Amino acid sequence: MEENMKANATTAKSAGINRILVVGDWVVDEHWVTGVHRSPTSSRTGRSHYRTLHGLKSTTQSLCAAGQTASILYKSSLNSRKFCEILGIGIWHRDDTDELTLMLDPENVRGQTPHRITRSLRTLSVNAKLCNLSDTLGTTRVIRTYQHTGSQIELLQRTDWELQYAAARIPTDRLEQFLIGTELDAIVIKDICKGVLSEELVGWLVGRFPQVPWFVSTKAWSPDWLKEIENLDVRLLMIPQVSAQTALRENKLTCWFARSRYVSKDAIKQLDELASRFSNPTLLVVLPDEMSLIARYAPNHNPTGIVQALVQPITLPVGVAMASVFFPALTSSLLHESHNVEEALKKSLSFTSQWMLFEAGRVERPDSWDPKDAPIFRIESEYALTGQWHTFPWQHAKEVWDRAFSEYAITTKNDKKRIELWRAMTEVDGYVCCVEAKRNVLRRLVSEIESFKSKAGKVARSCLLTANPGSGKSFLVRCLAKSVGMRHLSFNITQMLSKNDILHCFDTIVTTQAQNPSQPILVFIDEINTSLDGQHVYDMFLAPLEESVYSRAGNTFHIAPCFWFFAGTEDIGTSDDPHGDRTTKASDFKSRLTVPPQDFRFTPKNAQETAQLQTERVYLGVRVLRSTFPDVRRVSEKVLRVFHGLDTTLEARDIAHFVRSFEDIQYGEVRSKNVSIPWLSDRWSFDIIAWSSSNEGDIVEIIG
Repeated sequence: MEENMKANATTAKSAGINRILVVGDWVVDEHWVTGVHRSPTSSRTGRSHYRTLHGLKSTTQSLCAAGQTASILYKSSLNSRKFCEILGIGIWHRDDTDELTLMLDPENVRGQTPHRITRSLRTLSVNAKLCNLSDTLGTTRVIRTYQHTGSQIELLQRTDWELQYAAARIPTDRLEQFLIGTELDAIVIKDICKGVLSEELVGWLVGRFPQVPWFVSTKAWSPDWLKEIENLDVRLLMIPQVSAQTALRENKLTCWFARSRYVSKDAIKQLDELASRFSNPTLLVVLPDEMSLIARYAPNHNPTGIVQALVQPITLPVGVAMASVFFPALTSSLLHESHNVEEALKKSLSFTSQWMLFEAGRVERPDSWDPKDAPIFRIESEYALTGQWHTFPWQHAKEVWDRAFSEYAITTKNDKKRIELWRAMTEVDGYVCCVEAKRNVLRRLVSEIESFKSKAGKVARSCLLTANPGSGKSFLVRCLAKSVGMRHLSFNITQMLSKNDILHCFDTIVTTQAQNPSQPILVFIDEINTSLDGQHVYDMFLAPLEESVYSRAGNTFHIAPCFWFFAGTEDIGTSDDPHGDRTTKASDFKSRLTVPPQDFRFTPKNAQETAQLQTERVYLGVRVLRSTFPDVRRVSEKVLRVFHGLDTTLEARDIAHFVRSFEDIQYGEVRSKNVSIPWLSDRWSFDIIAWSSSNEGDIVEIIG
């Protein structure tokens, strides 16, 4: 078989076919589709008994990760001929090399089901060759079991056949023999963090092929081996959904998209930092969620942004691969025509949506689905566009964000001044925050809540926020719950008479959970520092946080895991009594929190933080204007200057009182004549003469 491959390789190269090296984690997926089995003679059936719905000619196996990327590349065509020859490097069972090579053509997998023990003989030739890096490990297999339940399909379980990979020296002699005399047109990296990619392997490839263009996709956010290729011709770095979500969990940013699917300020910052690591212009592509996309392309060091903001995902009965298909399609397009990036992105995503719809049929119709009908990426073809695309000047978007977070927060569009409220609400939708220190706290809280949701509320999570009175803690919790799609219950310790009232709160939580067990709940406990009957209440929450139980009259009751959001106006355990922290159970309470106490009290320490706080006051004042006077759509610059100059000790509640004191607002417009001068004069040093002599300034449109 190897002699045939060498002969085919020589022929392919002479015909102008690209030679692509695919390196990464080669995985075999198996899809077992079942229905309930009702056999009167079967024994040891366990909790459930199923039978497969596959026929003798069904297809249960497919390549995944690097294998799937290689398969899509292998099947791609250009002008009705093969586009490339595949060379693959990875880890699998030493006896599976030929089998994996054949699987690059999905037609070779048809009929290879557990209905038979032996593998069938196949004569179809595959123009590819693979190199295994280890003789001591097995082929990683992922078995997903589905059940047809009438009109729906349910994923019952996933079983991984996977051996732990212990990092060892790469077999350089074997690689040298495998690649001897080989000229490559591209190196494609598909890393799903199974252990194949390492600094040593990547470094060896860099030394062996220093001039070859690289195309990279990795589920790791900024892996260690990335520094090995920073000075090479890296044409594409793709950040798939897992890696994009990792960046959110690690608090690199709170969101990739702001409201209206604008690329967020932090997303621009993160991609700029990533792009700066590479000496050559690199196309950066992020897949934040579903089928959405953010691309940063910098020809001639003049970055362009490309966004695909498909709000509605493709409706599929089961989840199927997306990134491992989009990545090779985009790689093929860029290799063929590297200058037309926008067209390559659109075609690749359109092909991916077609492929996903077809692939779902593997599980929908397990007895009749045929891999020979799979769509092939034809590089020269036109594709019906998918999604909502727009291109924008990257630097201009960055400058707009900078203006939105400076002084009076005024931006312009079509020569008209405007203040866009949503730009100050990227951490938590609806909640204004511009101060970086406070934004970091919000990122941490959002990350913890999302982690709670991702685990379907199976494990309780908790946090404690310390904030000044009147700073808007309750409003923040409402916005948090709404933005993450959780129901919330609020309780205030100051409104209770005794610790028994806290037990009534627990009863309310349990009753609410029973009404809809599948909906996770955010429980807000305000003023946790308050004492009842002369005692702190921290001890009441120890068992709910630690064991998800509470006791009443000697009986123990279960309380399903919640997200517990505690808030107070002072630090816990700051008593001068050295034993006070233990006697009040404050230290025990803090030790059970899954997030260390977060301090939301803010006093500017330098000019930059003061400027951030003043800009935040502008947004907060305008937001309160809109909520208090819903018809208001315009505001004068003079009023914005007032918000900007408010005393830094004023809290959100004070600003709300100030806005509600405005008088005679008409025609949806707020001017200086509507501002209550007595309110200002009573609360801080206010120069009425300077106020009267200053210009009204332009009228600024308010964008929600």
